[in-house]
This record gives sequence, structure tokens and C-alpha cells, in this order.
Amino acid sequence: MGRRPRNLLPSSEDVLKPAADNTRRVKQHFDHQKQRQKFYHDHKKGVKELPIIKPGTPVAIKHPDLKPWVQGTVINRHEKPRSYVVSDGRHLYRRNRRHIRQSPERLGNSSPEVNRRLLIHKDDRILQHSADRI
Repeated sequence: MGRRPRNLLPSSEDVLKPAADNTRRVKQHFDHQKQRQKFYHDHKKGVKELPIIKPGTPVAIKHPDLKPWVQGTVINRHEKPRSYVVSDGRHLYRRNRRHIRQSPERLGNSSPEVNRRLLIHKDDRILQHSADRI
């Protein structure tokens, strides 16, 4: 059973030992089950690894206080997974990869209208629609 009894009755030590003889095999079973659940969760949600951005690359940064994306530059990768150290010209920030987008200048788009639309976050559809009406 592997747990302490609630009563004060005497019991043999054999009763108190865990019933599972091979704890390593039990752990492998649960690890395999966890990996299988992760695989199907990631497959269903469309999880994908974003490409690595090299230092010096111009990017658009999601600033926590400002609604639009801000232009910046990647300084280097951070020691934490999927994180980068980026600069907006005044401050250094650590940003997760999903809060960094490759800048339109990097993609070769020269039109300011195209640049403006690319920097609008996909969740800010209302902002995009109102800008189209102007």
C-alpha cells in the first residue's frame, strides 16, 4: 500500500510495503503515457517551432504597454528556451519568440501600407478593420 495507516493497530511490515515490485517500470509507463498525451495535444493544437532569429536582425517587438508593435533589433538569444534579448533603441528587453516578428524591411516590403498591415497583431482584427476604413 505504501502509506501510513490511520489507526494505531499493529501491522506487519510486509503490509506497509508498496504493492508495485518494479517502480522503474511503473515510472516508464507513466512517462510514456505523458509523452503520448503531449504528442496528441501538440498535434491537435498545431504547435510548431518558430525559426531561430540571428543577432542583428531587425524585428518587430510586442511591447507590453503599447498596442502597436515596435521596431527593434535582436541582440542575442537568451539562456531560457525560446527567449531573445532585443533592443528598441532605448531599452533592452527579454521577449519570448512569439512576441517577436521578423521586420517588414527584412522581408523586402517597401510600401509603408504593407508594412503597417504586417505589424498589426492577428488578435487586433478590430484595429485592422478600422484602419482599412480610413
